[in-house]
Amino acid sequence: MLVVLCLIGLESPSFIQVKIGKLFAIERAAFSRQIFLVSKDPSIPHPSSRYWRWGLLPVALFLVLALSHDLAAPWTLEDNYNGAIYSQAAHNYLRAGLVATACVPAVLYFGPLPIPPDGYYVHHPCLLPLTVAGMFSILGEKEWVARLVPIGASLLTLCFLWLLVRHCAGARTATLAAGIFATLPMELHYGEMVNFEPVALFWMVTALLVLRYWQQTGRPVWRVLLFVAIFFGLWTEWTGYFFALLIAFYFLGAGPKRGWPALVLALAALSGAVFLLQIHHVDPEAWSDAGHAFLFRLGRQGATGTAFTWGQWTSTVFFSLIGLIPLFQWALAIAGTIYFFRRQRHLEGSRYLAGAAGCLFVLDLGYMVGFRNASFIHDFAGFYFTAPVAMMGGVALNAFVIWMGGLVREMALARMGSLIVCMVLALLALTGYPAALKFDSQFEILDGDTPEPKTLIPDVGRLIGRTFPPDAVVLCNFDPYDSNVPYYAQRTVVTNLSTFDEWKQAEVPGHSGGVIWMHAPGASEILSNLGKESERIVNVDGVRFCLWVPQAPR
Repeated sequence: MLVVLCLIGLESPSFIQVKIGKLFAIERAAFSRQIFLVSKDPSIPHPSSRYWRWGLLPVALFLVLALSHDLAAPWTLEDNYNGAIYSQAAHNYLRAGLVATACVPAVLYFGPLPIPPDGYYVHHPCLLPLTVAGMFSILGEKEWVARLVPIGASLLTLCFLWLLVRHCAGARTATLAAGIFATLPMELHYGEMVNFEPVALFWMVTALLVLRYWQQTGRPVWRVLLFVAIFFGLWTEWTGYFFALLIAFYFLGAGPKRGWPALVLALAALSGAVFLLQIHHVDPEAWSDAGHAFLFRLGRQGATGTAFTWGQWTSTVFFSLIGLIPLFQWALAIAGTIYFFRRQRHLEGSRYLAGAAGCLFVLDLGYMVGFRNASFIHDFAGFYFTAPVAMMGGVALNAFVIWMGGLVREMALARMGSLIVCMVLALLALTGYPAALKFDSQFEILDGDTPEPKTLIPDVGRLIGRTFPPDAVVLCNFDPYDSNVPYYAQRTVVTNLSTFDEWKQAEVPGHSGGVIWMHAPGASEILSNLGKESERIVNVDGVRFCLWVPQAPR
C-alpha cells in the first residue's frame, strides 16, 4: 500500500515536502477557480474554514481506535476465519518460498513441505496474502501484524477519500463524508478483517483520487500512479477487474486521450492471463477448479448446498445491508444525490465526485447481483457501498449547513448548522461502534450448547501441536464447522468424526492421532475401541479431552 506514496517521489528525492505541497496547491487552485460563484449561489460550497481542514484528525483517531480494539486477540470469532487462513497462506509463503509456490497461496495446508498441488488456493489473486507475508517477515507471525494490513488500508482509504472529496467539494464536505465512512458499522466491523475488501477499496479510492489529479494537472506522475493503483487492485480481488472496466468506460466518454481505454483493458487482460498461468504452474487442475468455483458463485446455492430463491436473496441482502449500513446513512446518501442533481450538477468538481460515487455504487451493485451466492453468504459483499454512501452523505450534511447559514443571518446562529452536523457525527459514532460489536460472534467448536471459553480454539490447537509430530493427521470428534484449530496446531486436522466408523475411515495408518471431547455423544464408543495404553485425559480451559497417541509398531 505504501508503494503509491513512494512512487510520488519518482521525480524528486525530497518528495515529502515538494509533492505534498503541490498536492494541496492543486486543491487551492481548483477552489479559487470557483470561488466567484459563491456569492451568486448559496448552494455552492465555499472553501471551508481552517477548522474543517483539521477535521480529519479526530475522525481518523476514532477509526484507528475502533478498529484496533481487539488488535492482538486470537482468531476465535466467526469472522476471524479469513484472518487465520490468509495468515496460514503467509506462513506457507515464508516457509516454502515464493519461487516454490509461484506466489499462489496455500490457505488450508498445514502439513509438511513440499505443498501438494491440491493444497493451493486458486480462486483469488494473491496480493493480500503476499502483503501479510511481507508484514510477517518484518514484525513476526502474530495476529496483530496480520490485522495491520486491513486496518492500514482502511485508514489510508479514509485519508484518500477525504482528499478526493476535499478537492471536489471542500474541506467541510470532506470531513463530513469521512465522519460517515468511519462510523458505518460495515467499516467498523469489516474494516479490520483480513480479507480482500478493505485493501481492494483502498486501491479503488486511490485510483479515483490520482485520476482526478491527473485531469487537473496533466502531470505524468499521476498517470503512472493511476495505472499502479489499477494494477494492484487487479491483483487484490476480482472486483478490481470490474473497476478497471468502469474506468475504461469512463475514458471512452471523458478521458484525456482515446488510447487509454485500450491500455486499461490490456492491463486487465494481461493480469488475468498471468494469473491463469500462475495457478496452472502449481496445479494442472487449477483451471477446472477455478471454473467450478466461479460458476458456484454465480449460482443460487447457499452455504448448506440448498438453493435459494430471488425473494430469499433479496430479503437476506436487504437486511444485511441495513444492519451494516443503517437506513439513516442510506437516506443521507439519497438526499445528497438529489441535492447534487438539483443544485450542483453544473459544478465540474461536484460532477466528478458524483461520478466517483456512482462508479463504486454500480460496481458493488453489479457484484452483488451477479455473484448471488457470494452476496447471499457473505455480509461483507456490500463493503464497497461504504465509500459512495459516505461521499453523498457528506454532500447532504454540507447542504444542511448551507441551508442553516441561509436561514439565520447572525454569525453566532449561522454556526448552528456546523454544530448540529458535528453532533450528528458524534451520535453516529456512539451508535455505530456498538452496532459493529454486535456482529462479533464466537466460533464454537463443541456442540453449540456447551459454554466455551474464548481461548479454547488456540489452546486446543497448541496442545495438538505440542503432542503430535508435524506429519501427523489428527482426528477429532468435535468442530463441525472447521474452525481455526488447525492454524494454531500447524497440523492436518480432520474434524467432526462423531462415530467410531467415521474415525476408522479417516485414520491414516502410522501417522494418525486423535483428540476426543469426552462429553460428546459418541465419545464413549470411540474410546472403547481405542488402545487404552495410548490415552491421556487432559483439561483444556475447563473442558475435558482425551489425547490418543497410537504407539508405533514394533
